[in-house]
Amino acid sequence: MGWLVLPAISFLLLAAHFLRDGHWPMMLLALGSMGVLAVPRPWAAHLIRVALFAAALVWLDSLVSMATMRWTMDLPFLRLSVILSAVILLTVGSIFVLAHRRLQSFYGLGSRGSDR
Repeated sequence: MGWLVLPAISFLLLAAHFLRDGHWPMMLLALGSMGVLAVPRPWAAHLIRVALFAAALVWLDSLVSMATMRWTMDLPFLRLSVILSAVILLTVGSIFVLAHRRLQSFYGLGSRGSDR
Protein backbone atom coordinates (compact mmCIF):
# COMPACT_ATOMS: atom_id res chain seq x y z
CA MET A 1 0.00 0.00 0.00
CA GLY A 2 3.00 2.29 0.34
CA TRP A 3 3.08 2.61 -3.44
CA LEU A 4 -0.22 4.50 -3.30
CA VAL A 5 1.67 7.48 -1.87
CA LEU A 6 2.77 8.51 -5.37
CA PRO A 7 -0.76 8.72 -6.84
CA ALA A 8 -1.90 10.48 -3.65
CA ILE A 9 0.85 13.09 -4.04
CA SER A 10 -0.12 13.51 -7.69
CA PHE A 11 -3.74 14.18 -6.73
CA LEU A 12 -2.70 16.57 -3.94
CA LEU A 13 -0.52 18.57 -6.33
CA LEU A 14 -3.39 18.71 -8.82
CA ALA A 15 -5.80 19.86 -6.11
CA ALA A 16 -3.37 22.61 -5.08
CA HIS A 17 -3.06 23.68 -8.72
CA PHE A 18 -6.83 23.98 -9.06
CA LEU A 19 -7.13 25.75 -5.69
CA ARG A 20 -4.54 28.31 -6.76
CA ASP A 21 -6.57 29.03 -9.90
CA GLY A 22 -9.83 29.19 -7.93
CA HIS A 23 -11.38 26.11 -9.58
CA TRP A 24 -13.09 24.73 -6.48
CA PRO A 25 -15.13 21.96 -8.16
CA MET A 26 -12.02 20.59 -9.88
CA MET A 27 -10.08 20.82 -6.62
CA LEU A 28 -12.77 18.79 -4.86
CA LEU A 29 -12.74 16.27 -7.70
CA ALA A 30 -8.97 15.87 -7.37
CA LEU A 31 -9.30 15.37 -3.62
CA GLY A 32 -12.16 12.92 -4.15
CA SER A 33 -9.93 10.94 -6.48
CA MET A 34 -7.67 10.34 -3.51
CA GLY A 35 -10.57 8.60 -1.79
CA VAL A 36 -10.96 6.25 -4.75
CA LEU A 37 -7.40 5.04 -4.08
CA ALA A 38 -8.77 3.18 -1.04
CA VAL A 39 -11.51 1.31 -2.95
CA PRO A 40 -10.33 -2.27 -3.64
CA ARG A 41 -12.25 -2.77 -6.90
CA PRO A 42 -11.06 -3.10 -10.51
CA TRP A 43 -13.18 -0.15 -11.64
CA ALA A 44 -11.40 2.03 -9.06
CA ALA A 45 -7.99 1.20 -10.52
CA HIS A 46 -9.21 2.03 -14.01
CA LEU A 47 -10.77 5.29 -12.82
CA ILE A 48 -7.52 6.24 -11.07
CA ARG A 49 -5.54 5.59 -14.25
CA VAL A 50 -7.88 7.74 -16.32
CA ALA A 51 -7.80 10.52 -13.71
CA LEU A 52 -4.00 10.46 -13.56
CA PHE A 53 -3.76 10.56 -17.36
CA ALA A 54 -6.12 13.55 -17.40
CA ALA A 55 -4.01 15.16 -14.67
CA ALA A 56 -0.87 14.71 -16.78
CA LEU A 57 -2.65 16.46 -19.66
CA VAL A 58 -3.62 19.33 -17.34
CA TRP A 59 0.01 19.69 -16.26
CA LEU A 60 1.21 19.54 -19.87
CA ASP A 61 -1.25 22.27 -20.84
CA SER A 62 -0.09 24.38 -17.89
CA LEU A 63 3.55 23.85 -18.84
CA VAL A 64 3.02 24.90 -22.44
CA SER A 65 0.87 27.93 -21.61
CA MET A 66 3.05 29.22 -18.75
CA ALA A 67 6.36 28.65 -20.53
CA THR A 68 5.02 30.28 -23.69
CA MET A 69 3.76 33.26 -21.73
CA ARG A 70 7.08 33.72 -19.94
CA TRP A 71 9.04 33.23 -23.17
CA THR A 72 7.01 35.86 -25.03
CA MET A 73 7.50 38.29 -22.13
CA ASP A 74 11.25 37.61 -22.29
CA LEU A 75 11.26 36.20 -18.74
CA PRO A 76 13.17 33.13 -17.55
CA PHE A 77 11.18 29.94 -18.07
CA LEU A 78 13.70 27.12 -17.64
CA ARG A 79 13.08 26.54 -13.91
CA LEU A 80 9.32 26.53 -14.47
CA SER A 81 9.75 24.02 -17.30
CA VAL A 82 11.94 21.72 -15.22
CA ILE A 83 9.59 21.76 -12.23
CA LEU A 84 6.43 21.16 -14.26
CA SER A 85 8.19 18.44 -16.27
CA ALA A 86 9.05 16.71 -12.98
CA VAL A 87 5.41 16.96 -11.89
CA ILE A 88 4.31 15.46 -15.22
CA LEU A 89 6.80 12.60 -14.80
CA LEU A 90 5.55 11.97 -11.25
CA THR A 91 1.96 11.90 -12.46
CA VAL A 92 2.69 9.56 -15.38
CA GLY A 93 4.84 7.41 -13.11
CA SER A 94 1.91 7.15 -10.73
CA ILE A 95 -0.08 5.45 -13.49
CA PHE A 96 2.58 2.77 -13.80
CA VAL A 97 2.73 2.29 -10.03
CA LEU A 98 -0.68 0.65 -10.32
CA ALA A 99 0.99 -2.16 -12.28
CA HIS A 100 2.84 -3.29 -9.13
CA ARG A 101 1.77 -6.85 -8.28
CA ARG A 102 0.61 -5.98 -4.77
CA LEU A 103 -1.59 -3.20 -6.08
CA GLN A 104 -2.84 -5.47 -8.87
CA SER A 105 -3.85 -7.91 -6.16
CA PHE A 106 -5.40 -5.16 -4.00
CA TYR A 107 -7.58 -3.95 -6.86
CA GLY A 108 -8.36 -7.47 -8.08
CA LEU A 109 -6.60 -7.01 -11.41
CA GLY A 110 -4.44 -10.15 -11.40
CA SER A 111 -4.24 -12.45 -14.40
CA ARG A 112 -7.42 -14.52 -14.52
CA GLY A 113 -5.95 -17.84 -15.62
CA SER A 114 -3.09 -17.86 -13.11
CA ASP A 115 -2.93 -19.77 -9.81
CA ARG A 116 -0.31 -17.45 -8.31
